[in-house]
Amino acid sequence: MRSWKKLLSLTAACALSVSLLAGCSGTTTPATETSAVGSGDAATDGKMFNVALTAAFTGFDPLRTNDSASTYVNAQIYETLYRIDPETDEYVPLLAADMPEYSEDGLTVTVKLREGVTFHDGTPFNSEAVKYTFDLIKDPEFGSSRASIAGSIESMECPDDYTILFHLLYEDGVFTAKLAHTNSAIVSPTAQQNQDLMVEPCGTGPYKFVSSVSGSNVVLTRNEEYWGEKPAIKDVTMTIITDESTPGPRRAAARRVHRILRHMDMCLKVCSPPRAEARP
Repeated sequence: MRSWKKLLSLTAACALSVSLLAGCSGTTTPATETSAVGSGDAATDGKMFNVALTAAFTGFDPLRTNDSASTYVNAQIYETLYRIDPETDEYVPLLAADMPEYSEDGLTVTVKLREGVTFHDGTPFNSEAVKYTFDLIKDPEFGSSRASIAGSIESMECPDDYTILFHLLYEDGVFTAKLAHTNSAIVSPTAQQNQDLMVEPCGTGPYKFVSSVSGSNVVLTRNEEYWGEKPAIKDVTMTIITDESTPGPRRAAARRVHRILRHMDMCLKVCSPPRAEARP
């Protein structure tokens, strides 16, 4: 309960700073109300929540980007098999249904997957999608930004739609951490084969991509078919505010928003369980 009070306090402070940011920029777009609980609240629907990014994002493919701004955006769109619980600092399942099971020799890792999850394009989330993602990470021609995540994987197999087996080259003591890293977020095989995820992302996360202007902003909207608790905030615009182009007061407000959102573990869901980026 204490953590939720802290989260709501941080959100209120964020809204205040965003209001200051809006005032400095001359826009009249209101900050989202911060007292809403759950999805579809009248206080948040129909209002755009404005967030300042203090660095430019490079793209929206979680397997090919590694900068902090892109990671921040992608964390709202994509999900990993596991995440860090910010209260316990322990790994817990996200797209996985249970914690991984390791064989006695540590060379085979069995992961059970969450059922009833779909990607934003309607593609089912299953073991083949997980295998496809890690095959991309392993493929040197694909150009993964963190290929070392799959460095210990020799092969994979999918005995059924919701079970994947990782066969390892050696016992990997940080394998669970790798499955929780933002650069191992699961992508839609259909979308990856038919569009450029760097400019048109598609994940399973609580927010869906709407549009973006390179070097300027990205617009997200709530995923109404999200498998978990839906975000309280429906629409979000993330605008790049750089030191070189921003007047002093607006820049200060942008920095304050950035600090607050980092404390919120990049969680725009406000009243939903927070997700934390896996630590390297």
